[in-house]
This record gives sequence, C-alpha cells and structure tokens, in this order.
Amino acid sequence: MSEENKEGMPADQATPLKKLWEKVKEEIAEDNVVEKSNVERQRFETLFRWMKEDGAMYDKLKMRYYSLNYRGVHASRAIAKGETILFVPLKEIITLEMCMDSPIGKPMFARGFR
Repeated sequence: MSEENKEGMPADQATPLKKLWEKVKEEIAEDNVVEKSNVERQRFETLFRWMKEDGAMYDKLKMRYYSLNYRGVHASRAIAKGETILFVPLKEIITLEMCMDSPIGKPMFARGFR
C-alpha cells in the first residue's frame, strides 16, 4: 500500500498531477501576457472573431498574443495525420494581386515595396 499525501492522494500520483498543474498555470499566464485592454490585442482578437464569423475554422489551434511583436499559433490538442487544422474561406483570402491592386497597395508597389 502506498503512502498518501495530506489530500489523501497516493504520493506516487501527486507528483505528476502537481507538474501538470504547474504546466496549466504556465499556459494561463502565457495567455494573459498582454492586457485585454491593449489596442493591438483587441485588433488581433477582432481579426479572429471576424474570421470565425465568416466561416474560417481553426478550433484545433490556439491563437495567442504575447506582446506587440510576438504572437503564436499552437495546437490545442493532438492532430492526426491528414486532419484539416485550418480552413479559410476563399472570400477571406487576400492575395498578392489583390493587395497590389488596392488603394494602399498601388502606391507601395509603385515605390518598389514588395
């Protein structure tokens, strides 16, 4: 019979659970590096809300906004070979040609920005 900790859990199970809890706390902290009131974070979240409302599917992914210059895309669970992890409807895709033909893109392209 194994010893139990103060919560009544077998000691050999407490360590892996404690490690898992620490990992969960790290993940929570990572998701909250930038305040929700930050304008850039709000734009980031607005973009993904718009994508989802317009039919994009990315439920197997976690999008994170860590700082002004650091964003991340992470798997939210194990992904099987051949499984679709991201779907973006054609109406949401912006091509290079579309950008070059836009009111902002035309002058940039004319000035040599590529």
